[in-house]
Amino acid sequence: MSTVTSINKTEASEQIILANPHGLTATDTLHLAMDTRNSEVLAILSHDDDVMVRENVATNLHIDAETIARLSTDEDEGVRNYTAANPSTPAHILEAMRTDGTTWDYYIAQNPNASAALLDSLASKHADKVTTDTAVASHPNTSTETLNRLAENGIEVTKVAVAKNPNATIETLFLMTVRKEDHDLQRAVVANMNASEVTLDNIARVTYLEDVQVAIAQHPTTHRKTLDYLAVKGNLEAREAVQERRAADAAHTQDVEVVAA
Repeated sequence: MSTVTSINKTEASEQIILANPHGLTATDTLHLAMDTRNSEVLAILSHDDDVMVRENVATNLHIDAETIARLSTDEDEGVRNYTAANPSTPAHILEAMRTDGTTWDYYIAQNPNASAALLDSLASKHADKVTTDTAVASHPNTSTETLNRLAENGIEVTKVAVAKNPNATIETLFLMTVRKEDHDLQRAVVANMNASEVTLDNIARVTYLEDVQVAIAQHPTTHRKTLDYLAVKGNLEAREAVQERRAADAAHTQDVEVVAA
């Protein structure tokens, strides 16, 4: 079906719903709940008896504030969960959904509007909610204090998410246990621009992974002594990466000197 035909069908379905909420087939109503950008149509569909229709409405980015508020207290858990994850759901609704305890924390933790305080309340104290903890650890609004707690108490998958978070501090990345066998954690730490010279050097001296060594060689914070180590002890790809890094640094220095002269 062409885009023009799809748009025309959606517009026609919208007119039918506005004139008669029961004038479409169940299948067409399901599709309309996903495709329409008409908040008035979505408000009507949010009352539909079919839970799948309400779930589709709950995922639609064009629902208005009143519809969001209604769906946030829907009798169906799936509808509430999808509403919690919808980026159109504002922070105060998320706070209310967290307070009433009828929505899965995981879905709230995925919402970009979740505040740092709300995310901190969602993070478990003893790594007993792995999926939620990992979602919190991945969230750009999560505070450094919460990340520190998850780095200390979380299991490896949560620690990896912490290590990938741009809010993770130099201290957090350094203090997280980076053992030789923690390959995913090593990869995440060396990819973080907040990783310190010491952290990168520590990993360089324990890892045998080619991609991790190369990432360290390419990291802008890596110290010269670490590059010296990789140039001798690193695998072939890492040694080549060090050579390329040194050539690029030398060319940059030469350019700066020319400009200064």
